[in-house]
Amino acid sequence: MEVRQVLPSDEPDLVELRRRVVDDLMQYRGAAGLIAASAATAASEDSSVHLVVTVAGVVAGEARGLLLADSEEIPLCRIEVLCTDPELRGLGIGHLLIEAVADWAAQRSAGVMEAAALPGDRSTKNFLEAHGLVAHLIVAQGPTTGHSGR
Repeated sequence: MEVRQVLPSDEPDLVELRRRVVDDLMQYRGAAGLIAASAATAASEDSSVHLVVTVAGVVAGEARGLLLADSEEIPLCRIEVLCTDPELRGLGIGHLLIEAVADWAAQRSAGVMEAAALPGDRSTKNFLEAHGLVAHLIVAQGPTTGHSGR
């Protein structure tokens, strides 16, 4: 297995990986919103990292980290994308990706990393917690129209 920066030639493999991951995620409430938000994120090369893990030359996992500043201007790394081919989970691909993003963030003085797990997705929550990212907040979302005020 190899961890490396994304290359333009990875795009066909990334499209297929994302299709399989999205199919797997759609069973969870809020998946569509999380997927749309992560796809819409754009950042400069200085403030982001986009990595893949390849197995036998094929993209098997993807991660994208984004460097932000918290309210005290301390660098924070938000993991916008962290996914592994559903058929290849349990091989250490996610571990390689999260460690590579953590190393990149530490080199840029980020003291904290954060990532999202969907409601009901215990395996992702447990994976993140096993890597030191502890759940602190549940975010509730709803439409801005149609509220009765009750």
